[in-house]
Amino acid sequence: IQNAKYVAVQADETSDVSCMSQLVILLRYVNSSGPVERFISFVHIQDRTSEGLASVLKQELEPYNLEQKLIAQSYDGAPAFCGGNSGVQVKIRDTFPHAHFIHCYAHQLNLVMKKACSSVKSVKLFFINISGFSSFFSVSPKRSDLLRTVCGRAIPKTVETRWNFHSRVVNTVFSNKDALLQCLDMIQNEDGWDDVTIRESIGLANLLNDGEFLYLLSFFNSVLLHVDILYSTIQKLSGNALNIRTAIQHFETAMNVIRNNLPELERNSERPTKRARKDVNTSAEAKEACDIIVNQMKHRFEEAHHTKCFSLIEPQLFAAHKVAFPRELVISAVKYYPMLSKDKLES
Repeated sequence: IQNAKYVAVQADETSDVSCMSQLVILLRYVNSSGPVERFISFVHIQDRTSEGLASVLKQELEPYNLEQKLIAQSYDGAPAFCGGNSGVQVKIRDTFPHAHFIHCYAHQLNLVMKKACSSVKSVKLFFINISGFSSFFSVSPKRSDLLRTVCGRAIPKTVETRWNFHSRVVNTVFSNKDALLQCLDMIQNEDGWDDVTIRESIGLANLLNDGEFLYLLSFFNSVLLHVDILYSTIQKLSGNALNIRTAIQHFETAMNVIRNNLPELERNSERPTKRARKDVNTSAEAKEACDIIVNQMKHRFEEAHHTKCFSLIEPQLFAAHKVAFPRELVISAVKYYPMLSKDKLES
């Protein structure tokens, strides 16, 4: 660490098996063989405020003399860590002025989807209902066996903080609508099933015959396909700033294409709704969800302005740089990282 020219810090709060809160701290740096990540310490936390967390973090970093070497800090999305006015990332920069904050991209994407799917009432209800398929079949071996016999597969469980798990559930239900209806119909008409199972199966069958639910099922099957692609890109160990930025641009373009095709999606709905849709415009609410996703992507992924400078050292762009050299990025890079030499960097 002492020999490294630049260092980055990562920290996250967790609980051990005895339910004691701890802060795990890691340092990253580069040596002659490449990037290195080193565990530094577990620290028991009593004060979970941003002030308390920042104080502990500074204390753990003090022995390493990183005032001019710490150039990045990365935490999860907890307000105490990433708050723009009084979070840990702000307080750390009081001591380490060049420690720019980078929020985990995968966590950012999860927050984008969570915001979009909790801000629109019908969308929120859709995801509550879609999770019912997972819970219905997973709680009973008998139900699971019937599902595997009829559909040939199980329905994955949803995970609140991982939207790629939501996409698996949506895609499974979308791709197996008819088989699921057959499975639920067998539960309602064959002997040997208890009252609770029959009652819940009727509710799930009604969903699969409901126009609004089917519309949102088709809509989110398309949306979450692109979420999966972006999620896979930002999780790759071999990823770089250029690839991620390109993937984000493709994702935003895909959301706008889906948004523009919503009227056609509504015309192609497979089944009429069984219930009167009073004052409900599902197409408008799907459009609102698209708008929230696009706006949240711009808000959350364009905050780290300093990352745009990284395109200066992307080999794929060197040919374009020969034609039109991005001097504004050089100026920006030196602004964010004053330890760099502008003339050497440009050369």
